[in-house]
Amino acid sequence: MASYSQQAQVAANKETVSLTNDRPTVYLTFEREGKREPIHPSESNQGIWLRLHNNTKWAINFCTLSLYIPPKVAPVRLSDGRSVLGLNDGVEVSMCHGVEALKRYEIQLARKGERKKQESIKGTDRQVGYDTGDVFSSAWLPSGSSVIFSVPREQLSKSLAVFVRFNYEWEYSNRTFRSDEPEHRVYFRASDLTKKLQ
Repeated sequence: MASYSQQAQVAANKETVSLTNDRPTVYLTFEREGKREPIHPSESNQGIWLRLHNNTKWAINFCTLSLYIPPKVAPVRLSDGRSVLGLNDGVEVSMCHGVEALKRYEIQLARKGERKKQESIKGTDRQVGYDTGDVFSSAWLPSGSSVIFSVPREQLSKSLAVFVRFNYEWEYSNRTFRSDEPEHRVYFRASDLTKKLQ
């Protein structure tokens, strides 16, 4: 168990990193549901829109399927003095994202008193998201900003989670990502949806 001094140090570090201490540093929230234009023929036309929030004092970078130009972006100065084009707050983007099966899903349901029969996911039915491919770009999200993106509804069906990979601005050198840096992910789980949408 962490000592009081260790807990105090963690709290102090969070205050130097986060803009709002009652929220995670980087997180996803539900925005809306509705019809969307499928990107791949295998997708349905039903979608879930999520919002990616940057609650840190630095810009973050992530993969997108498109390159964005003004008016969706504007110049942003990073902490080391570099100037980049950052996405404007609230714009909608085509986000690279992955989909992952969560084995812990049934455990969470059991803890909530909703014991249900465990269901397996067939390999052929497994969702992969837009986390692979050769054609992609990257985008900067400034401190305190958020962007919206959509995923096919089936990618947030029971026992699945959507994740976005990202990196912090200090993990880039001369506009190039240093490949020896750790990978960061932020998740939105099917269980995070309202019961009506689950």
